[in-house]
Amino acid sequence: DATGDALHDRDGSDAVPRVDRRRYRRLVRFFFGVFVNVLIGDVLLQRPALRLLRPDPLPRWRRLARRYRLLAAREGGVLIKLGQYLSTRVDVLPRAVTDELAGLQDTVPPAPHAVILAGVEADLGRPAEALFTRFDRTPLGAASLAQVHGARLRDGRSVVIKALRPNIETLVDTDLRAITRALGWLRAWRAVRSRVDLDRLIESFEGTLRAELDLRQEGRNAERFAENFADDPQIRAPAIVWSHVGRRTLAQENVAFIKLGDLAALDAADIDRPALAQRLYASILRQVVEHGFVHADPHPGNLFVRPADDDLPEQLIFVDFGMVAEIPDSRRAFVRALLSAVGRRDSAGTVRALVDAGILRPGADVPALVEAVETLYERFWSVGLGRLNDAVQDAAEELWRAFGQLLATTPVQAPVDLVFAGRALELLSGLATQLDPEFKPGPAVMRAAARLVADEAAARGPAEIGREALAAARDLADLPFAASRVLRRLDGDRLTVRTSLTPDGRRRWDNLERALERLAGAVITAALLVAGALLWPELPLVGGLLLIAAALRAVVATLGRWLQ
Repeated sequence: DATGDALHDRDGSDAVPRVDRRRYRRLVRFFFGVFVNVLIGDVLLQRPALRLLRPDPLPRWRRLARRYRLLAAREGGVLIKLGQYLSTRVDVLPRAVTDELAGLQDTVPPAPHAVILAGVEADLGRPAEALFTRFDRTPLGAASLAQVHGARLRDGRSVVIKALRPNIETLVDTDLRAITRALGWLRAWRAVRSRVDLDRLIESFEGTLRAELDLRQEGRNAERFAENFADDPQIRAPAIVWSHVGRRTLAQENVAFIKLGDLAALDAADIDRPALAQRLYASILRQVVEHGFVHADPHPGNLFVRPADDDLPEQLIFVDFGMVAEIPDSRRAFVRALLSAVGRRDSAGTVRALVDAGILRPGADVPALVEAVETLYERFWSVGLGRLNDAVQDAAEELWRAFGQLLATTPVQAPVDLVFAGRALELLSGLATQLDPEFKPGPAVMRAAARLVADEAAARGPAEIGREALAAARDLADLPFAASRVLRRLDGDRLTVRTSLTPDGRRRWDNLERALERLAGAVITAALLVAGALLWPELPLVGGLLLIAAALRAVVATLGRWLQ
């Protein structure tokens, strides 16, 4: 058994996920060490009496992230996928962590050729001789979940075969169980619970991961992408060969032309790199804004350029559709509002869009965030993406001094579809900058926003627009009467005004409330202690119980403050 010390669940059913116990123990030990490190460094040493002993947390977080990256590179499996996923979660993790994890590469030693070919035969239900005239022994690539081999079909077509690794289901179930247990420990820490929805975080990650274990779905994703760009001959996906597709096997057209990151080959083929950068960025904006269906892993290895010839124009080809993001219609309004606000440099509109989408969780200091966004627009709006990193580094100390505490305490958590869409935008922005150091995304963003507004207006039609205009006219006509009603209530002392605390006021109120709770607890503990001491000489049993109760009350109160 290649899974080692593997176990069925209690009922012994083959349908129940299996767990590699030895691997599970290794991962749980690692996660427990991280948990203890965080508990000491970020909880215990945060107490006022111990704060002077606390070192700078960023180097420690960076070391933890590096240890995880080394563990993931050694163990493979879901750990690599989790590291890559967490590297996108700048909304819930320090930048020191996400930067360290961003370098985690999904490359592992390949499984033996014979094992992969046997799995393909079993999945497709036919011997290799009936499927291929050639199946390359050396893989084109090997990742944590699958590996890719070149092959030739019986009809002569050159294809690429993607096949899941053996026993991958056991590996996935083991890793997910260890990760879920580790997250369970974090739920005891109120500061984490209030900032991050852990259940939603693991649910979104697990859903994305399990979708990658059915290669038939990846084939459907590729065809949907191709249909979305059917009107653009310069953007395409490889054709799927459905006669050679199963749950664990995917056959697709071989599109190994020029890799997008091979700048020398692009120049040798006389490719206009600035025009290619514009096409690349426009393609991701169209996926986000128009289609609501986004290739979520567009790294350089998943993008190819086919030079133009007599029959076809130059083409940008996307491959590997295992990870996609679907943006529901309910969030299209957010995308439109955010793109429009960014295009207009509207800082208040930018923050308002984040609030409306639920990305800024309750407690965010909205006015301060508007000021921070306005500062960012003023500092970096006119800087090209190629020089943006240098400009940010030059201003980093000043910006952190002005807004560091605000950014560190702002409760933020984005829906997973927007996280993956944002990651895709970030990846392709970087690639566009490599192609053209002078590339600026502003004009493309505004074109995308204008196109979305126009499409939605056309979809509503004249009748609906007329009804909205009529409703607005009625509201406008009713405005004098509404104002009169308010004035009459004010004159008759019948006007009620409801107010709410600002986020800063709410935090001060919460601190005061906690201080009063601690004071009340201290009084109770002191009363138990005094009563126990007085009763001890005459009634040792009762006095002893009161003293024990006072000690337990003090211990519980201390632990509660540490976990806040």
